[in-house]
Amino acid sequence: EISDKQAFYQELHDTFGEFRERGDEDKYIEQMAHGVYVGEEFQAEYDYYVFHYVEVYYETVVHVDSKGNTYTTIERRTRTCYRYGFLLDFPFAENIALVSGGGDYDYPAKWDTTSEEFNSHFDVYARDEMTASKFLKPAVIPACVEITNYFDGLNIEIVEGGKMNIAFSDSDVLELERKH
Repeated sequence: EISDKQAFYQELHDTFGEFRERGDEDKYIEQMAHGVYVGEEFQAEYDYYVFHYVEVYYETVVHVDSKGNTYTTIERRTRTCYRYGFLLDFPFAENIALVSGGGDYDYPAKWDTTSEEFNSHFDVYARDEMTASKFLKPAVIPACVEITNYFDGLNIEIVEGGKMNIAFSDSDVLELERKH
């Protein structure tokens, strides 16, 4: 259980670009669950989260009164949104973000790979081009493209110190069929 959902959101906002420039109000981490991933390459503990936020927009509405007169108002509307993700330690890289689903990332270098397919899915931001090219080795690029088949709006960011956030729009991620 998260004791202060807004404070935890603020901590994530200050750390990861995923939580910046998203929504207008009512931003907090709604749920959190802890787990362990055991793969062929590495094992990692992770926290799965549900991020809640509200987008505010305004709509022009035309009204007709009982006498047939028309008038226009601008009405405030809201849309409740959710993003989902995993937080984990990832000591193999830092200062890089692969972005396909929004946010605001504070890295000075924008980098394109030689893969047009990868570039059509992701914008890459990093501390510098060397950081991006070291992380996006030839074997990693097709794996990143493949994973977009399972996650909409996928963002992967690894910050200073090797903290990773994998975020996406799909709520049914835990129902995915596992492939080995």
